[in-house]
Amino acid sequence: MDQAKSFYQVGKFDQVINTIKTCSNTESDPVNQWQSSRLLAQAYLGLNDSKNAKSAAEDMLEKNPLYKTSLIEDSKEFVALINSVSVVPRFSLSLSAAAGVNISYPNVINSYGITANKKYYEKGKAKQFGLYTGYSFSKRLSAHTGVIYAENNYSLIYAVQNLNFKYNETLNYLQVPLFARFQIKPKGNFKVFAQAGGIAGFLTKAIYDMEKTSSSMEVTKLKSFDVTDSRTKAIYGAIMGIGASYKLKEGHVFGEINYQYSFTNINKENTRLNNDNLVNNYFYIDDDLRLNNLIFSIGYTFYLSYFVQRGK
Repeated sequence: MDQAKSFYQVGKFDQVINTIKTCSNTESDPVNQWQSSRLLAQAYLGLNDSKNAKSAAEDMLEKNPLYKTSLIEDSKEFVALINSVSVVPRFSLSLSAAAGVNISYPNVINSYGITANKKYYEKGKAKQFGLYTGYSFSKRLSAHTGVIYAENNYSLIYAVQNLNFKYNETLNYLQVPLFARFQIKPKGNFKVFAQAGGIAGFLTKAIYDMEKTSSSMEVTKLKSFDVTDSRTKAIYGAIMGIGASYKLKEGHVFGEINYQYSFTNINKENTRLNNDNLVNNYFYIDDDLRLNNLIFSIGYTFYLSYFVQRGK
């Protein structure tokens, strides 16, 4: 290696190449390996052999994908060469948080009730946290999955004669998404992407609050009652969204907006009348209901490995 550097400093580029190729089969130190490839690429540049220079640069970046060029130590030609090589993160790990902005939109499939008065559903806001992993097939296309803790919340307002009711329910899920991500703008520090796929959710807990107000403004409240047994244990749906990321140190900080569309009712049909207190004293019967969600997420992506997308 030292001899090859000496040849390079005096412009003997052919001897640099011969020396490195002779020693490459016996070199086992990873640092010396990528430094040899770097010197080889520079020597080819000195001979105006751009094809072999790029091949050597690709070899170097496979061994050291996080190499940072220096305008002091690297020539402008070498910097341009390194920038022309596409280094793509292979495996990624991401942490994200919805920061309290997970909006659930009730979708009534069938309505039931003791009263003929209209029911009014209201969207609810809750929190969501997730841990994701990804695998890149190219600089544009990748697949992702993960585990998400998500809270869904909604309210129902209705009236029976001179009584007004407000029912509020929060459902906690562990969700497993599987989706493909397409990089619309794959180059540069700022990237834009779109994604779509499916999601499965597994219920961990469901609780409700109920409030009854009489015509004399007397208020009766039920707080934090468990209705997990009357809720569907597994729900399924589709997910689609857009987002953007910006390079920060060795990873990317990102923000995204996703919409989850549910294919599954949250309630069990055969438990609609099981809660005597709700039915008889609060005139409440479960509707067939699905929750669609609009989620605003922020997070940070760590890259665990990389690959070089070689030129053809």
